[in-house]
Amino acid sequence: MLKSNYNTNEKCRISFNKSERYLEVVFKGEIYISDLLGFLEIINDHPINFIQEIKVLFDFRQSNTKIKPREIYTLSNPLMKIIKDFEYAKIADVVTSPKQVVNATLLKLEFKSIKNLEMELFNTKETALDWLGINLLKIKN
Repeated sequence: MLKSNYNTNEKCRISFNKSERYLEVVFKGEIYISDLLGFLEIINDHPINFIQEIKVLFDFRQSNTKIKPREIYTLSNPLMKIIKDFEYAKIADVVTSPKQVVNATLLKLEFKSIKNLEMELFNTKETALDWLGINLLKIKN
């Protein structure tokens, strides 16, 4: 099972908020497709198996993504392995650069036919958390 906080390396910090039941993933520095695939492997190896609905916040604001649009599709199968274990998944991507917006949009389009998944893009963490239904007052401590 995933611990409350997990640092994959200096590029990725994963934390699970038990009270609000959401996963937050913060990426920093230069991020390549291998970094995202590595993150998905960690999540797959440490399942969050005590909840039926998963909410995930991907925060790319402090990162410089070095991912080519054609590489985005390599995330499909690993992400589907994780999502299939939940009745419902809700993913919020916080992105700031045009390249991040393009990549996140391509991934959203790739998954738009999946019935148990909702994915949206945001430019602030607060709006993303609000969309996920996270109580901001409880996490600001």
